[in-house]
Amino acid sequence: MFETNGVTSIAFSPDSKTLVSGGWDDTTRLWEIASGSELFRQCLNPCDDSAIRSVAYSPDGRTLAASGHLGTVLLWDSITGQEIRKLDTLAFTGTRFDVPTVVFSPDGKTLVGSQEDWVLLWDVPSGRQRRKFKVHIDGEDIVSLALSPNGSLLACSSKDATIRIWDLTSSCEWRSLAGEKWPAASLAFSLQGRILASAWGRDKLIRVWETTSGEEIKSIQIASPTYTVAFSPDGTRLAWGDQEGNVALRHLSVRAQIT
Repeated sequence: MFETNGVTSIAFSPDSKTLVSGGWDDTTRLWEIASGSELFRQCLNPCDDSAIRSVAYSPDGRTLAASGHLGTVLLWDSITGQEIRKLDTLAFTGTRFDVPTVVFSPDGKTLVGSQEDWVLLWDVPSGRQRRKFKVHIDGEDIVSLALSPNGSLLACSSKDATIRIWDLTSSCEWRSLAGEKWPAASLAFSLQGRILASAWGRDKLIRVWETTSGEEIKSIQIASPTYTVAFSPDGTRLAWGDQEGNVALRHLSVRAQIT
C-alpha cells in the first residue's frame, strides 16, 4: 500500500517501476513501486485548494499529465519533476470547468481530455489545441475516458451511468456497456483493447469487461469507495486507489481474470 491524502487517480509508468497518483490535496506524487517510497510531488494549482482529477503517463514514460479544477492541465517531466507547460481550456471551450480525465495517445503526440460533454485533443510537443468533438447524446457530461493501446477505441463513461466505446477510425459508437446506479469514475484498457476495467466509485465496485462481446468477466467488491483504476502495461496487475488514501495492487491471470 502507498499512503497519501485521498487518492483520485493513478497510472503506471510504461516500465512498471513507478506509479503516479493524484490526490484531494491538489498534489500529484510519484512513487517507486519496489520500495513504496515517494520520489517527488507536484502541485497543480498552488493557490487553489482543490483535487487532482486525473493523471497519465506518456508512452515513453518521460512526461506526466495531471488535470484538475479550473480547466487546468499540467505537463511535467517524470525524471526531474520540473513543469513543462500548462494547458488551459478557456480558449478551447470558453469555460474553466473541471477536466475530469486525461490520457495520452499511443504515440505520445496527442493528449486527450474531456470537459462537460466534449472530448478535447492537444498537440503535446507544442501545447496547441487540435480539435474537440462530442461523444455523448443528450448533453450528458463525460466522467472518465480511456484509449485502447492501439488508439483505435475510445471508452467514455457519462453521468447517465453508461459506458460507450467509440471506434475513432469511423467516429461511430462501437459498444455500449450497462452501468450501475452511479457513473464509472475511472476506465482502463488492457491487452490490446480486448479488456476494459471500470471503477464504480460510490458502489465500491470494480468491473472487468471483454470489450468485443461486452461481457462482464469479473466484479470486485472493495471496502472503501474507489474512484480510479489502472492496468500495468503487461496486463498482469490491476491497481486502484480508494477514498482512504490507499493504493492497492492485485495480480491478474493471463486472461485478465482476478486470481
